Amino acid sequence: MEVKVIHSCDDNPYYLDFWLPVSKTWKEKFNITPVLIHVGEENPSKEYGEVHTIPPDPNLPIHTQAQLARLWYPMHEPDTLWITSDIDMFPMSTGYWGNIV
Repeated sequence: MEVKVIHSCDDNPYYLDFWLPVSKTWKEKFNITPVLIHVGEENPSKEYGEVHTIPPDPNLPIHTQAQLARLWYPMHEPDTLWITSDIDMFPMSTGYWGNIV
């Protein structure tokens, strides 16, 4: 079974700037594919993981759209084991995360 970790954010640089170092950590240290559900106009790097950009709905708060995207997107890949994480949280323990894959 494939294992992926899902993150989400909008164009707010206080969070979007975490994507590159966090995705690199998941990919290189744990060999787990990071996925970003991006609600916005920017073009986040795909160097270490998958990026799925969706246009924001102007009728809903953008931060709510980004938060709920982590719950919505995994239904598109039902055979994947998903880890849900915040974009500003770095995984540290190979002992803990290494036992998943």
